[in-house]
Amino acid sequence: MAVYFHEEDLPEGVLAPGAVAVDTETMGLITPRDRLCVVQISDGQGDEHLVRFSPGSSYAAPNLKAVLADPSRVKLYHFARFDLAAIEHYLGVVAAPVFCTKIASKLVRTYTDRHGLKDLVRELLGKEISKQQQSSDWGGPVLSDAQQEYAASDVRHLHAMHAILVERLEREGRTVMAQACFDFLPMRARLDLAGWAERDIFSHADMSKLPSRAIATIGNAEACEAKVRKEGEETRTRMASALPDAVRHHEANCQYGQNAAPEGPGPLR
Repeated sequence: MAVYFHEEDLPEGVLAPGAVAVDTETMGLITPRDRLCVVQISDGQGDEHLVRFSPGSSYAAPNLKAVLADPSRVKLYHFARFDLAAIEHYLGVVAAPVFCTKIASKLVRTYTDRHGLKDLVRELLGKEISKQQQSSDWGGPVLSDAQQEYAASDVRHLHAMHAILVERLEREGRTVMAQACFDFLPMRARLDLAGWAERDIFSHADMSKLPSRAIATIGNAEACEAKVRKEGEETRTRMASALPDAVRHHEANCQYGQNAAPEGPGPLR
């Protein structure tokens, strides 16, 4: 196992055929503003390659782009949505087809809300990884050993987790659903880049401005309203069936009397 550091591009022929694990490090979380600094990539054979881009880079990187754009290679990510947007914005390629371990985890690990990379590695592989360098300066001229190890660890375990999550998706009958989600991710990333990062365009209402507690309250209120409507209908049905025959007969006569033509002399002429 080794971590290899490269400037501006990946050397040709350093990756074995097949799926590659991919991650990115940027200056921040707003893709058009915060430049792409590092792309990490691994073929799952034990080595990780880090490609660093300097300020003002042209992002030419023909070898790296060829691997990322290769339709025969599945790209394994954890939170693919962010990495796809950064790669397309700066490198100009769509790094697909996609498998996202975060989405797969949310589809099969429904017994928890902990879907971070550290949590997944701990549960699925029984290993610990450090996230201490997550918020650090990736734009400097030199990356520290700690930064390089952190970057490498982000792709080191994705192949092993991919195998486990594929099994679980099949077991739970959610493979087709997951694949549809993965296939949509490049377009989801484009929506982010085009300005819809904070809005759910599939929602009837704009929930993006509401805190999660408020959204949960709305959901509970809707459920309560539906329950009250159902109980009201059931109560009316029970009351109608419990009416004595005489009462129903009286109501029928009253209804008849209202609808019948009045008796007596005809209109004056």
